[in-house]
Amino acid sequence: MKILVDTNIFLDILLQRKPLFKDSQRVFKLVENQLAEGFIAPITINNIVYIARKSHQQDRIKNFITAMSDTFEICQMNSDIVRQAIKLHFSDFEDALQASMAAAHHCNVIITSNISDYQHSPVPAIAANEFLSQFQFS
Repeated sequence: MKILVDTNIFLDILLQRKPLFKDSQRVFKLVENQLAEGFIAPITINNIVYIARKSHQQDRIKNFITAMSDTFEICQMNSDIVRQAIKLHFSDFEDALQASMAAAHHCNVIITSNISDYQHSPVPAIAANEFLSQFQFS
């Protein structure tokens, strides 16, 4: 199973946002344990650093980013991805980029806390708790 994990899932973990923290952490662990193949958009890293820098120490953020990049494959973003994202007509272009990357990397689902942002996605979006309950992992 190939999954693209949205930025908000990682923020749930790093910022320990309840009630989403535990399910988001379980998604991370599934990829870490190689029970799912995980992908992230390169912009996810920028966004996490930008958002977390106000409330977290730089060393903690760097350690988290290192763990992410050791565990998840960072998608390639190129002109084709950008053109595909433009065609999706999302209200949030960042989400359109992530949806386009998920499609280009043949992901089965996008794991996100904001399913409504992906209504026009070529790859279905699902919440972490739904993903964990619907899919069996060996």
